[in-house]
Amino acid sequence: MHSRAVLSGNSPLHHAFRSPANSFLPRNTTPRGCGEPGNTVGGHACHRLRCAAPAAPSMKARLLEHSAQMALVDLLTTMLVTAATGGLGAQSPLHPPRQALAAPQPRRLFVRRIDLINGRMPASSVAVAASSSGNLASATAATASCQLLASMQQLPERYRGLLLDQFGVLHDGEKPYPGAIEAVKQLAARGCKLVIISNSSRRSAGALGNLERMGFPPSCFAGAITSGEVTHRHLVERPDGWWAGQLGRRCLHFTWAARGAISLEGLGLEVTTDPFQAEFILAHGTEALGTSTDGSAAKPCSLEHMKQLLGECAAAAAARGAEPPPMVVANPDVVTVAGSELRVMPGTLARHYASQCGGRVVLMGKPAPVIYREALAMLGLPAEATLAVGDSLEHDIGGAQAAGVASVFVLGGIHAGDVGLQGGAGAGAGGHSFSEQGLAAACAEHGVALPTFVLPFFSWQ
Repeated sequence: MHSRAVLSGNSPLHHAFRSPANSFLPRNTTPRGCGEPGNTVGGHACHRLRCAAPAAPSMKARLLEHSAQMALVDLLTTMLVTAATGGLGAQSPLHPPRQALAAPQPRRLFVRRIDLINGRMPASSVAVAASSSGNLASATAATASCQLLASMQQLPERYRGLLLDQFGVLHDGEKPYPGAIEAVKQLAARGCKLVIISNSSRRSAGALGNLERMGFPPSCFAGAITSGEVTHRHLVERPDGWWAGQLGRRCLHFTWAARGAISLEGLGLEVTTDPFQAEFILAHGTEALGTSTDGSAAKPCSLEHMKQLLGECAAAAAARGAEPPPMVVANPDVVTVAGSELRVMPGTLARHYASQCGGRVVLMGKPAPVIYREALAMLGLPAEATLAVGDSLEHDIGGAQAAGVASVFVLGGIHAGDVGLQGGAGAGAGGHSFSEQGLAAACAEHGVALPTFVLPFFSWQ
């Protein structure tokens, strides 16, 4: 039997038990490969959000999927080592020696990822370790330390500052979620300082402008920091020896097409489409290949062709007896919500480059500490009074835990299917339930401790 948490309108939350349709094994949230029939939108991989528990897959399918997920963990570790350093400073080198990584321990793979992110063992790591080896009973029991909220109105008043994710929390990329605008207004009226922290490849001013167009009052926000803004600042300032002397100026630029290409003007960069000439790779998007610094002539490019170009970059470097050129990732998300679908993001390319090409990846957004340093400085509050709200376990929850702040995990975003969420946005108090075991499995899969709070959707009622 699996437990399902039922979120009621009252503060005391009760539980109902029923036999779930979903498997006990963790399910991978990453969409299937680009190019599979019936699995592309605009040439890019995506799949629809699942808001009800899906039918149970066959045992063979579950075992194959579980094996694939376990194989991904060590690949992601390479990226997270760089993310853990924040990409700055001689005392936190961008590129730790690869031989320093210990060989993976099969029953502690997910805990090893947590160690690399946090530099310490979180309180619930024992439960996470048990989950990674298939014993989810202990992990499910640990949900007792994860408080369930029916709405943001139940948030304890000791939290005076919130770091808010955008996509999957405030809106679906196209329109606000029901009740999200009211929640922002009420939290601001309560005296909470609200700062947007987003893995958007665009600059911060654009994020606030987009929220205003959706109906969010700009006066409610103390500011915004995006991974695109952090990337821009580092490329302008070149703050240390690696950025100033080793990164280079000639880049292969992955950008957007339908969403609008991103300009590199004022950064002192030269854009090339020749992987043999690229000194580094700059990943802003997954739709086009940049051909000029002003972004006016971006050439549509499929995800598979981008992966091919990455392979050519690595091969060209190998032919010269050199390491593959580094990849700077302006948006580390693997997928994001786009209406009722999930759309592939630059983090997918980063995973491919690290795992298949042996390239070094520098993450400029969540979960890397570099973006949290800027967000917390903007907020100006102690960590114990700060709360991060997001829908990605790997990026939002993992990043918050690494930064030492409490977190709210929004169930209705990219992990809705993994946690078996029932009841859509706007269902109201008591209209949602989810699988506690599914939550424990998802946390284990992504190598994070359980969040401080769990919330179906970001709303006030």
